[in-house]
Amino acid sequence: MPLPGPRAAALLAWVNSTKVHPEPLHDLSELRDCGIFIKIIRKLLRSEDGASAEEQPLPQRVQFVLQALQSESRALPGPPSSTSSPRARSQLDQ
Repeated sequence: MPLPGPRAAALLAWVNSTKVHPEPLHDLSELRDCGIFIKIIRKLLRSEDGASAEEQPLPQRVQFVLQALQSESRALPGPPSSTSSPRARSQLDQ
C-alpha cells in the first residue's frame, strides 16, 4: 500500500534530517533495501551492530530493522514513538 504524499514527504524529510546519507533522498524507493534504516539505527544507538546487516540479503536486513525497533520501543517509557523520544532526537542531533 503506497504512503500518501504528505506522509511520504514527511518520512523523506525525517530520513534526510538524520544526515546518514551523503545526498538527500527524493523517493521512497530509495529506502527499499533497508540500508538507510540500518544506518539510522546504528547512529541512534551509537553502535556498530548492524554493520554486517547491511551486507546481508534483504530478509535479514528487514529482520534487523524490526528487531531494533521492537527492542527500542520496549526500552522507552510510555507509548512507543521514535519521533517523540527525547533520546532519539538527541542522538540524531549529534
